[in-house]
Amino acid sequence: MSENRNTSGFMYPSSRIPYRNREGKALLPGGAKLACLIYIAPEQWQWGINEKMDVPAMWRHGEEYQSWSTRTAIQYGFNVGLHRIHDVLKKNDVKVTLWTNGTTVEQNFDVIKELADYGHELGGHSYSEGHPMPTGDRAAQQESIKRSLDLLTSVTGKRPLGWLGPGAKADQNTIELIAEQGFTYNGDLQDDELPYFLHVGDKTLTVVPYRFVGNLNDLLLTTTLGAPRSVGELVSYLVEAFDAYHDAAQTHPLIFNYGMHPLISGRPDNVKGLEALIERARSYDDVWIGTYGELADFWQKEYGPRIPEGGGDIIL
Repeated sequence: MSENRNTSGFMYPSSRIPYRNREGKALLPGGAKLACLIYIAPEQWQWGINEKMDVPAMWRHGEEYQSWSTRTAIQYGFNVGLHRIHDVLKKNDVKVTLWTNGTTVEQNFDVIKELADYGHELGGHSYSEGHPMPTGDRAAQQESIKRSLDLLTSVTGKRPLGWLGPGAKADQNTIELIAEQGFTYNGDLQDDELPYFLHVGDKTLTVVPYRFVGNLNDLLLTTTLGAPRSVGELVSYLVEAFDAYHDAAQTHPLIFNYGMHPLISGRPDNVKGLEALIERARSYDDVWIGTYGELADFWQKEYGPRIPEGGGDIIL
């Protein structure tokens, strides 16, 4: 295969349930119409060197490297924030996916193991948050994936099955490499609102789509990267957004994603958004709350056998 090919990633066939064929159907686990996927991104950098991406919501004022102030802001998430988020999740008996860097395992092994031992899912998120996957060539991406895989496996003794890279960014190299490395699902791609199958050579990945445009993510909802909101505004926005998704799901089932960062949602004000979201989701009897891995596994078992021979869309 030529190394000079286009790496934008639109060359692989997919098998999905067409939008018009979803109408009026309950396609999600337990006969649900709406799947609520909550994730945490416990992220770490390689400190003391300049990487491709700085810590979001922090900025430099001429310093050569990211400062100790920035590093301790991130470390707050591991010393305090993750524990506060975990307490809310335990209280509500909710398990989530942790999209976790290899550097996170190296620097904060004990807290990641505590959450994994409780039953939260670990998913691959590159070796370092400072290097989004498309910023590296194929060899660099392969090394990042391999190091991440080895480090995450060291936490539980089980290899992760899912991959979502920094910034939810992937190119053709990324997709090919995670398929080669035995990952079964990906969360980077954004061209649907239900899972679908992507046929990558002789491998099939389940895609659990992301939403970057209008992303429901604490980083964008509560910091100066977006429009800063009060606690009431954050809660109101999340509840109203969830209700809008629930309304849409009455005719066409779909996924609602909400992402958190420990240094942000681990604060007493911002964790109120998580509490309100869980309460709202639990108020409906047609909403399923689970992990990315649980949804991907369900999709593979339920709809994988329905892929037409030779590929193509799944018509129910």
